[in-house]
Amino acid sequence: MKTILSICSGNRGRSPFAQYEIEEVLRKHELLDEICSKSQGTIVGVDPRTIPFGAQKRYFDKAVSRCDVFSAVEAQEIEELTDASPLDRRVQLYQRVVDVFVHDEEAFRERYIRDHGIDPQRIKKIQEPLVFDPDVIGIFGMGKGHVEAAYRVYRGHSLVIDTFFHFAIEEEKDVPDAFGGTYGEYEQSIDTVRSLAPLAAERLLRSEIHAT
Repeated sequence: MKTILSICSGNRGRSPFAQYEIEEVLRKHELLDEICSKSQGTIVGVDPRTIPFGAQKRYFDKAVSRCDVFSAVEAQEIEELTDASPLDRRVQLYQRVVDVFVHDEEAFRERYIRDHGIDPQRIKKIQEPLVFDPDVIGIFGMGKGHVEAAYRVYRGHSLVIDTFFHFAIEEEKDVPDAFGGTYGEYEQSIDTVRSLAPLAAERLLRSEIHAT
């Protein structure tokens, strides 16, 4: 069965909702027997010790600005972290950030699903890593980093790989990452995904029809 794949970083916040919206498009066109919608994450299963310091620092800065993740002493320690700081300590602090942010995101997700009248059984809960699938006909990422990761996995294969923004409305933008943010930021991010995913799916389906 052919597959349309949505990807974000953790396969927890944005891509499951894209998967849901694309599935709705396939249902509308009565294509669920031919094409399925799936989602994966580029950092799912990745050893946190291998995550670049630059990527960690983005979340460190967000955690420090919130004032509810670290003590004042720890916040000062984080301000002084560099790529040369002891790896084990950096990973320990990073994991604490992730744990807090994931807890928030799960609560936001439940609230969003309830507020927007979505069947919770329709939103994927299990995270999957980005892996090669020969049946994939199109991959949509939230940002350029996700697209680059997909190109590495699917190097040499002919299929559509693009960001949601560019493929849907030809804009060079990323879907905001609300991980670690407020519920308002989370809602705005998911609303953006849900508006772009159907447009991207419809365009991909039109190109598939023309190709055949």
